[in-house]
Amino acid sequence: MDYLLVALGGAFGAFSRYGLSSLWSTHITTAPSWSGTLLINVVGGFLIGVFYALSQQEGATWGGWSLLLITGFCGGFTTFSTFGLELFHTLSEGQYLSALLYVLLSVLLTLLAVAGGISIIGIKH
Repeated sequence: MDYLLVALGGAFGAFSRYGLSSLWSTHITTAPSWSGTLLINVVGGFLIGVFYALSQQEGATWGGWSLLLITGFCGGFTTFSTFGLELFHTLSEGQYLSALLYVLLSVLLTLLAVAGGISIIGIKH
């Protein structure tokens, strides 16, 4: 059953990532090519913060939800491998300032989003 929860969450997360990325690239054409992945990872960071905080409040009774939402959905939604590939391409194109901006924004904004998700639920960590 655990594997099924992870698989279902992962499938929905990947589907959601593809949908959001497609919407972003269709409507936001002047942003850097990596901006869609940045958006997805920041949103995913916020969601994992919320889901983590809920799991801490609920304890053991939240086990299945944790597999579905944290491991599955957030794992399928966020994308470190695409971040790496886009960073590689940005560096290969000689866009060093853009690459540095991408790394800094990705780390800082995602960390702030995780903290924001946790704080909205109201647990102290």
